[in-house]
Amino acid sequence: MSEPGSVPPPPPPASPFNPNAVQTPQPAGRGGCGKPVVIGCVSALLLAAIVLLGGIYYVSKNPERVMKMSLSQAQAGLDQKIAADVPQAERERLTAAFTSVYQALDRKQIKLEKMQDLNFKLLEITRKGQLSREDVRQLAEELEALAPGGSANEAEAPPE
Repeated sequence: MSEPGSVPPPPPPASPFNPNAVQTPQPAGRGGCGKPVVIGCVSALLLAAIVLLGGIYYVSKNPERVMKMSLSQAQAGLDQKIAADVPQAERERLTAAFTSVYQALDRKQIKLEKMQDLNFKLLEITRKGQLSREDVRQLAEELEALAPGGSANEAEAPPE
């Protein structure tokens, strides 16, 4: 047999080819996660879903505000990438063009569908290392075309 202090070898696992093999019973107890852990995970998931739906609702009700925030972030990044040889007048023209777009968004004069081309242009430009004078000029022209009238002709711009 076996010695008094030794552990007997485990029995072979049950298999369809050896139906007489004996399985050792599993210890009694509950497996898996505890109830508080499951409740906590479900609560966190539910809270995340509520926050996500709230964000989607906010964006759907305030698209102009979100677009202004996005443009201001892009403008801040672009200001740092403008090459040193770009004249100050071109820089000021770009800043004025961004300002006129912000004002037109506040007045809801720009249809957000028109902003898609600008977004693609901004994406293309921000991937460059330095912005040349031509890049700054093209971007200013696109922004000026997007917000006709600008801040100088605010009274003449008809609301859409």
